[in-house]
Amino acid sequence: MTLLKQFVPLNKGFLPSVIIVTAFTAFCIAPLASHAADVCETNSNPSNPHANAAQSGMGGTGVELTQSGIGGTGIDSSGIGGTGIEISDYGDTGEQNAAESSVIDGTGIVGLITGFSSICVNGIEIHYNKNTHVTMDGLPSSVSDLETGRMVIVRAKNSNGRVFAQQIAILHAVVGLVTHVDPVSKEIQVLNQIIQLQTPHATEELDEKWVRVSGLRLASGKIIASHIQLIQPLEQSTINGQITQINPGEIIIDGTRVEFSPQSWPNDLTKGMEISVSGHWNGTSIRAQTLHVAPTRQILDGVQYIVMEGYVRAINDQSLELNNQSIQISPAVQINVPGRLELNQRVQISGQLTSDNQIIVDKLKLKPSPVIQDINNISIGNGNRNVSN
Repeated sequence: MTLLKQFVPLNKGFLPSVIIVTAFTAFCIAPLASHAADVCETNSNPSNPHANAAQSGMGGTGVELTQSGIGGTGIDSSGIGGTGIEISDYGDTGEQNAAESSVIDGTGIVGLITGFSSICVNGIEIHYNKNTHVTMDGLPSSVSDLETGRMVIVRAKNSNGRVFAQQIAILHAVVGLVTHVDPVSKEIQVLNQIIQLQTPHATEELDEKWVRVSGLRLASGKIIASHIQLIQPLEQSTINGQITQINPGEIIIDGTRVEFSPQSWPNDLTKGMEISVSGHWNGTSIRAQTLHVAPTRQILDGVQYIVMEGYVRAINDQSLELNNQSIQISPAVQINVPGRLELNQRVQISGQLTSDNQIIVDKLKLKPSPVIQDINNISIGNGNRNVSN
């Protein structure tokens, strides 16, 4: 019998008639950005001082190091200067797990880890220690698994202009077997998902290997990889994305079929919803065993402020989609984009999470992005799109 673990999705109401007080939100979030400019942009480290070298991947390429330790000797070089002395970014007594917290006016941060000065996500320095509550794809993990390039959802508490993590969730776009590699386009395929590698390396090293892939999705659903980790084969594969189609007995997640047994069909699924599914991959579809509905919203439920990055997957005058989330645009939104906002531009938004769980963006800016090639043959670089000849 199929075991189905379902998390009830958050209630979705109609967007209320609200006026976003931009100055108030900017006052609360601006100290975070200004502090980050001093640390995350000028003094961050690409390596996690708590990481186990044998398990680390390479940010950007994400390919796991095949020899751990110093010079491939296997000697662990973690800690300060290779001494093994642990670095704690703030005292254990100052750390508070999300499960123990009743704080509802915190900040939710969704994006890629760009460095370690604590951790840096979306230009914000987030403090944590060895006891910070960390999960990976819904399962218990630890701070040693935090690596540059990994996608994280952080539930944080603000105190005196500093940000302290209450919960850090690592969320992979796909986990599974690489079934196809294209050394020319630098693309691989996992669970029928197309994954674009950003930096040159031997794609044949990944062929028929199991991997964990972190990254951001384009409008087409293609994953722009920011971190790839080689792993031993697992019993179940995992995909996280948007429901793009619902059929009898199955759903489609960004082009990948997910099948359910009749007794395990989940209720209240809707097109466009974010979902994470684990199960057996038979070569054409996943047989669902574990289901997390709206994992990002579940983790961020109750926070007041949101800072998020992603590629624009859909847009109209009132809303946009990025990072598997539907986001409402405030009438008073400040958009720092030259020209018109378009699909596949990489952006960072900040705004509020309302009491009815709507994300209302009041600031939006472009983020630098590597030059890549979308499947519709449009070059994407630094947020600008140019049709290739």
